[in-house]
Amino acid sequence: MLTQHNPLIPLLLQAEFAQLHFECRMGESVHIDISTILRLRRRLRTAAQEILRDREGVFKPLFEPPLSTDPVALKRYQKGAPAFVLVPMSIRQGDYRAGELFTFEVRLFGNIAELAPGLIEVFAALGKTGLRLDAGKYTLKCVFASDAGEDRIPVWHESGGNQLHNIPRLDLGWWLGGQPQACDLLELKFITPARILTHGRPLFNPDLGQLFPFVLRRVTAMLYIHCGVELDPVDFELAYEINGWSCEDNNLHWYDWRYLHAESGRSKPLGGICGTLRVQGDVTGPMLSMLQLGSLLNLGKNAAYGVGAYSIEYMNPESIKQNLFLGEIAYEKNCVGRA
Repeated sequence: MLTQHNPLIPLLLQAEFAQLHFECRMGESVHIDISTILRLRRRLRTAAQEILRDREGVFKPLFEPPLSTDPVALKRYQKGAPAFVLVPMSIRQGDYRAGELFTFEVRLFGNIAELAPGLIEVFAALGKTGLRLDAGKYTLKCVFASDAGEDRIPVWHESGGNQLHNIPRLDLGWWLGGQPQACDLLELKFITPARILTHGRPLFNPDLGQLFPFVLRRVTAMLYIHCGVELDPVDFELAYEINGWSCEDNNLHWYDWRYLHAESGRSKPLGGICGTLRVQGDVTGPMLSMLQLGSLLNLGKNAAYGVGAYSIEYMNPESIKQNLFLGEIAYEKNCVGRA
């Protein structure tokens, strides 16, 4: 695997994020599955509207970033998304007993010092109402944050004495510097369903050419709105067209993870793409970086709430059968970065 200069790295040194680890104690028995995780949007927003109703300067960036007043930015970037991203792979699915530990991770982008206290309050409030309408109440016990050396620093505790001003700030330039800078064969693995819509219709079996613009819009909008970094998506779209990537194996498939009950009485399925997409070609520099940054941000509708999470497996042609990849066990290590 080659290493070469990546012009994106210095541009992203000012793009800060924090990796937060929440530890909770279950107050009742509950079964947590993928549907429970991906349906948290409404419950989180309800808790946020109650807790942060008098703090628009915190609620808006966290949950409803306003549209830019810059006409160029309005045309260039998609509508703003929440400043945080729930990491669904950090949640153990299955049965929990009352008193059992429940943990999850959240990435927070932008003004960490201002937004982190509000976000923690919201997750603490969610515990009082529950992960589901009928169950899942918990007590938030403590919050840790990963530093550059991958150590977890305590920053909040239910008993007080919090150290939120000491939350370690990581930057995306540093994180990218710790990632592979070139690869001739890789695989995207969609772990939770990604709902990708074009002209109001879902893409059921997209190839890389159809997916990449969505990754690009997601990454550039988050960088602009929350980190103040301006990157023109058009530059990357043109570079992609001449890059010479090809899809070697497309195993993406549609998965319905939820059914909505319509007024007609008929159930309406709600799903997204899952599976793997193997890509071969000269995957280098900023193009590869966009896919890597996308793996931190999730993809598609409601990406902030765990939908559309994917990882990247770096491969060589001769190692296909070995299937050596950066999987869920190594996910945290690679997303936090190496010093």
